[in-house]
Amino acid sequence: MKLFEPIKIGQMQLKNRIVLPAIGTGFGNEMGFTTERLKAYLEERAKGGSALIIVECTCIDSHGGKRFWRQLCIDSDKFIPGLYELTEAIHECGAKIALQLHHAGRLADPAVNNGAAPVSASRIAGFSGITGKEIMAKELREEEIVALVEKFAQGASRAKQAGFDAVEFHGAHGFLIAQFLSPFTNHRQDQYGKNLQGRMKFALEIVRQSKEKVGKDFPLIFRISAEEYLPGGLTLKETKVICQELEKAGIDALHVSAGDGDESPWIKSGIMPAASPPGCLVLFAEEIRKVVNIPVMTVGRINDPRLAEKVLNEGKADLVSMARALLADPQLPQKAFRGKFDEIRKCIGCTICPTFVLQKGGLRCTVNASLGREKDDKLPPLAKRRKVLVVGGGPAGLEAARWAAMRGHSVTLYEKEKSWEGR
Repeated sequence: MKLFEPIKIGQMQLKNRIVLPAIGTGFGNEMGFTTERLKAYLEERAKGGSALIIVECTCIDSHGGKRFWRQLCIDSDKFIPGLYELTEAIHECGAKIALQLHHAGRLADPAVNNGAAPVSASRIAGFSGITGKEIMAKELREEEIVALVEKFAQGASRAKQAGFDAVEFHGAHGFLIAQFLSPFTNHRQDQYGKNLQGRMKFALEIVRQSKEKVGKDFPLIFRISAEEYLPGGLTLKETKVICQELEKAGIDALHVSAGDGDESPWIKSGIMPAASPPGCLVLFAEEIRKVVNIPVMTVGRINDPRLAEKVLNEGKADLVSMARALLADPQLPQKAFRGKFDEIRKCIGCTICPTFVLQKGGLRCTVNASLGREKDDKLPPLAKRRKVLVVGGGPAGLEAARWAAMRGHSVTLYEKEKSWEGR
């Protein structure tokens, strides 16, 4: 399968084409540090066979750029030791690891930023993901923009020091970099606005300054919304030009998504509902791939490795990000490699996973009760093998039967009409 062929992003060699993209988990601590819970969650996906783990949106300005509770931060050297432990753990599992650098801009929430008002390319309303209330963002002054460029570059430098193999700039889904790129949110009349060249300036300065700090051999990835699905928003035509300029500036791979925060009518922060067809955003990666010479990642309800294989074989993308698919089943890559497609636990597109992040509970999954509990849900040693009878094949009964069988017991599951026996 092409899905399991190696590929390089810059100087970084990946063992296959499967990527766990950055997903906000709420598994950090209140101060923005990594935790054992976060490490266990990511280790499970690395052990499952994903080639590249992109760690969730990590804030480059913890005093005003955070979106949700317990968001990771990297605006100080104090965060490096914990992140280094994380990169070491993922490397031991056989995967590469990148860090996504993020600033929420007008979507930064005062509730998690000590009351600080959000900022943006222009004075424009945002909203709290926690309270749902509208919040007016202030327009950044030019000197503040320059300072934020430096913060992104410092974040890239710290990520390299912490042992990451690459960084990804979050320029999608309506966050700060995207707010500069988009005519929907950027109404400036200075050098950082007016036209497409001006709107690109912030992103290009971040890339160039970061490249200076980390060196030409450290890979830089850029995540972008190809189409914002908004009246007056970013369109594919402009995105193609932006991607070409990003490549010239030093970007080594593009991660193509769509949508603008929670304002787009059907796609919210890259989270597509069950009604969206599998692979619904692949067309954008395909179009971007036609105009650049660097690897392109695609995403968008790709919950079946056979679909991922089809996308790659048809030349529509070079790598496939499987976000919720790997939340539902971290072993998906290994099962696909062995051809055990029927054993894969599929994401059902319920979109419940991010809801708890904004409400302080942490990432959840309807079909995977072990998500976020990987450290706690290790199988205890079996004192004595027994015959176990489980009555009722609902979700609880099935999970009880599965765990008992995994521990080595002989299990019989009785349902109203049929029975299942397994060892």
